Amino acid sequence: MSLTRATLLALLGSLTGCNDCCDDDYSGLYPYEEAYLAEDVTDLMTNVFATGEHAFDGDAPLPADVVQIADPGNQYTAVYLLPEAFRPGLGQGSGDVALQVTEDGVPSTDPLFFSFATTNALSVDLVYDLVYLGLTEGARETDVALRATLHATRASLAAPWDVEYVVGGTLFFGTTFCDFNTRFFAPGPPSAGIVGGAGDGAGFIDDPDVYDIFEVNINYGSEQFGAEGPVGCCAYYSAGFYYDQLFF
Repeated sequence: MSLTRATLLALLGSLTGCNDCCDDDYSGLYPYEEAYLAEDVTDLMTNVFATGEHAFDGDAPLPADVVQIADPGNQYTAVYLLPEAFRPGLGQGSGDVALQVTEDGVPSTDPLFFSFATTNALSVDLVYDLVYLGLTEGARETDVALRATLHATRASLAAPWDVEYVVGGTLFFGTTFCDFNTRFFAPGPPSAGIVGGAGDGAGFIDDPDVYDIFEVNINYGSEQFGAEGPVGCCAYYSAGFYYDQLFF
């Protein structure tokens, strides 16, 4: 914790007398707490959308980075390393991925060669398990463990993809811990545009520089998403974020 945050937290305690919960006279958050929660939500959703983006686009591991070849014994799951590099949304870092793909109900025997751009399937189910250690845009160290499950369909080979994303897992941003699960839709990768009015997300953000745990709920619009929910017993956070504020 930085000296600035520690000083602000000490001031908060002396002014409010709050411990685990504030009294009935306190019904909001301090501006710096709102700023920290905004940073937490931005980092969380950047990583969530980036994981979906990388799952849709696919990685191109070198042969030396493949640590498990897909075969019947592992249900055609390939495992490969992501060497140290900068990756949009995930930041500078490294990690590993377990990948499984099913095309028109048939498991792909070599998921590393799968691409949404070249498959002749009309329906694809893809599981992308990511573990990643990196840095946020604000230089916070990250420890991300997310599973992205994609269900993609199209009416014909010439039609665009309609993709349902289910993403969930745990994330650390410095000393902030998040546990989060969400479902959203896009006409292809998330960067193609999130479908408004469909899907949602829920979880919690435990930022030690905010007086209590934020129980976050996400609602998706076409241009921005909303993050809202109680913080402890007697505060409430609500804000909107444009998708182009994120970094995936």
